[in-house]
Amino acid sequence: MLVEEILNICKKENLRKVFIQVPEGLSQYAHKISSKLIEHGITAIVSVDPCYGACDIPYWKAELLKCDAIIHVGHTSLGDIYIPIKTYYLPIKYEIFNSEALDVLSELLLQRGYKKIGLVTIAQFLEVLGKVSEYLRRKGFEIYIGEPSGRVVAKGQILGCNVSSARNVVNYVDAYVYYGDGVFHPIAVYMATKKPVFAVNPFTGEVKDVSEEGERIIKARILTMAKVSDAKRFAIVLTTKIGQFRTVLLETVVDILRKYGREFSIIHMENIDPEIINHIKDVDAIVILACPRLVYDDYKRFKRPVITVSELIESLKKTYNWRFEEL
Repeated sequence: MLVEEILNICKKENLRKVFIQVPEGLSQYAHKISSKLIEHGITAIVSVDPCYGACDIPYWKAELLKCDAIIHVGHTSLGDIYIPIKTYYLPIKYEIFNSEALDVLSELLLQRGYKKIGLVTIAQFLEVLGKVSEYLRRKGFEIYIGEPSGRVVAKGQILGCNVSSARNVVNYVDAYVYYGDGVFHPIAVYMATKKPVFAVNPFTGEVKDVSEEGERIIKARILTMAKVSDAKRFAIVLTTKIGQFRTVLLETVVDILRKYGREFSIIHMENIDPEIINHIKDVDAIVILACPRLVYDDYKRFKRPVITVSELIESLKKTYNWRFEEL
C-alpha cells in the first residue's frame, strides 16, 4: 500500500529520483520499499536515519543526491516551515475506534465532575476524531475541538512542540481528552494549560490521567531555573534541523547573556545527544536552541542543568515564571 502511494505521487508529479524518509517502525522494510519502486523505474533512496518528526527534513541530503523530491512518511506537513526542495507528506493513518475505552473514560470524567471537554489527537488519528467527538457528545459531554495555529495544520491536532489546538479552547473546558497512543503528546497539553488531561490509548484501551507526570516536569523545571540563576558559564547548543533552527532566538540568548555578564559558547549538534554534551568541560549550564521537549523529557540525562530560552530569561531575572515553550 505504501509503495503504491509513493508510486502514485511519483507518477503524478513526474518524479524519477526520490529521497524517502520512513519512521523507525518501517525501516525494516527499507529494502522492499526501495526495490519495488526501482522495479517501476523510480530511483528510490530510503533513509533509515533517525527522524524526529516533520521538523526533521534533511533537504540538503536530497539535494546532494540530486533527488527530485523528498517523500516524508509518517507525519503531516508543518504549516510554518519552508523547505527548499519539493516535499510530499504521507501520514500514517489509523481508524481505530475503541468504544470500550471511551466508556471507561466517560465514567472517570463523570466521577471527577468534568463535563466540558477539549478533544485533541495526533496526525495518525485525525480520521477518527469526529467519531470520538460524536460518541462523547452522546454521553452528555460538551466537546470542544480547537483551531490550530502556527505549524499545526488541522483542528484538534497537536504536536509534541505545539498544542495550540488545546490552548485555543482552554477558557471553555474543564479537562482535556487525548485520543492516541503514548503520553508524550498529552503531557504537553497539561504543561501548556495546567488542566487535567486524560489519555485514551486506542490500541490497548488504557485510560490514564497524565496530569501528575506533567506537574512533576513543571516542578523540576522551576527547580532547575533556580539552580541556573547564578551560573556563570553557559553553552548554547543549537541544531540546523529545518523545523527547529531558531536563528532569531540565538541573537536573543546572546544579548541576554551579555547583558548579565555571563560567559558563553555556541555549539552545534544536529542530533542533540546528552552523552556527548556531557563531555564538554568548563560549563555550568546548557541552553537548548532546538526542540524544547529535549529539555522537558531528557533533562535527567544531562549532568548539568539544561534549560530552554524562556527558562533562561526567567532564571537570570530571578522571577521563575515558568511557561511551556512552543515552536
